[in-house]
Amino acid sequence: MGKRADNSDRGVLITLEAARRIGRAVQSYEHGRRNQPGIKLRTAWGDGEADDQIRLGRVSSSWAKGNTATVEELDEDGNPLSPSVTFQAKNWFINLTVGAGYRKVACALSRGVWILIAAEC
Repeated sequence: MGKRADNSDRGVLITLEAARRIGRAVQSYEHGRRNQPGIKLRTAWGDGEADDQIRLGRVSSSWAKGNTATVEELDEDGNPLSPSVTFQAKNWFINLTVGAGYRKVACALSRGVWILIAAEC
């Protein structure tokens, strides 16, 4: 049986040293996880990088429904990237007609494939 702090012979349920150990453990637990990174939560896009899930671009030729085309990527202001970046995307929705010049498009990533989701009218 443990001894009291005053060294009397009366029994105690917890020793002074045990109380100190418990106190240190609680402090360590409450203050010791500050360097641990936060929990990464899943997003609607899955575990990939959210920045790369939608791409803005432009096409220079007509794009028939069901076909794949090369899309030139644009920045958020509609300007071509420098150096130029292109990617392949599939059109599931509309027959996109391009006259002289370009049509702006937005494409989203679905299971590793870029899909046309919006087009300039």
